[in-house]
Amino acid sequence: MCACVVFVLQTTQLYAQESTPRTKDIQIKAYDTSFYTLIDKDAKAFILYDKGVWLEGPVVLPDKSLIFSDVKANKLLKYDEKEGISVYLPISHFQNGHTLDTKGNLIAASHGKRGIEKFENGKWIVLIDSYKGKKFNSPNDCITHSNGDIYFTDPAFGIRNTQESYGGTIEQDGEYVYRYTPSSNTIVRLDTPFIKAPNGLALSPDEKTLYIADSQKAYNSNDPTLHAHIIAYTLDKDNNLSQERIFATFKEGFPDGIKVDSKGNVWSSGKNRVLVFSPNGTLLGEIIVGNVVGNLAFGVNEANKPVLYITANTELLRIDLPE
Repeated sequence: MCACVVFVLQTTQLYAQESTPRTKDIQIKAYDTSFYTLIDKDAKAFILYDKGVWLEGPVVLPDKSLIFSDVKANKLLKYDEKEGISVYLPISHFQNGHTLDTKGNLIAASHGKRGIEKFENGKWIVLIDSYKGKKFNSPNDCITHSNGDIYFTDPAFGIRNTQESYGGTIEQDGEYVYRYTPSSNTIVRLDTPFIKAPNGLALSPDEKTLYIADSQKAYNSNDPTLHAHIIAYTLDKDNNLSQERIFATFKEGFPDGIKVDSKGNVWSSGKNRVLVFSPNGTLLGEIIVGNVVGNLAFGVNEANKPVLYITANTELLRIDLPE
């Protein structure tokens, strides 16, 4: 475990802000008419930023602004509806996924630091970077439970790719999912035997179901023995996992970042699109945006209207959603 502290100076360098963001044609494919209650059939995407290398990890801050990673450019960016794009952290140490803790502090999964870190009072603190004395691989994504626990995935995608990390020696005997409790500084490796390459993860609104992307196909899309699933688990009152089951299977690509809306629908990245599943796993529809989608986040604009942010390869997109 680790409690390393690094003070940082956030930057305010702004990219040119267009008065009206350019639009991008997207394709909305509905397999169930209820999909049109979630997104307009003639929806368009607004291009908020298109100078990325590989964009990931979007999370909405309490002030409605958006933080997101450019993993391969090794920096953290911020989008504000009034001010546009700025560099939030010029050297991010290859941060990937983000979440907020119960106090609104920014939590990051860091490939470079091989740990989970928190930004608080102007400094980054590494909360944890090892399990049983062995360094993590390259923590990829993270979420926060209402009780304060942080769930995160630790695949080897980052450490195996020197464009997304500092490299290093793999010390863990596999790729796992963990639950970290900040209040007691304790960590538990979750029992997820079916999962071999954990990626994005999300909780249902009632926090009784944990969804985890198993992105084995990311290693070799042509290997028929590798899987591309979203796996669901039931959480009991003590947050132990049970009833491991396949929630969704991907015929093309693989799931990466996933989010759950207030109705319990699961929104997942997959190849060049966002796929939306009902709580029972029925595919309701797809939002095809062209570029490979890494992750997504729900937010609201300055008028408090719902929006969907999508990190799609080099682009940050916004789609306005029905109220």
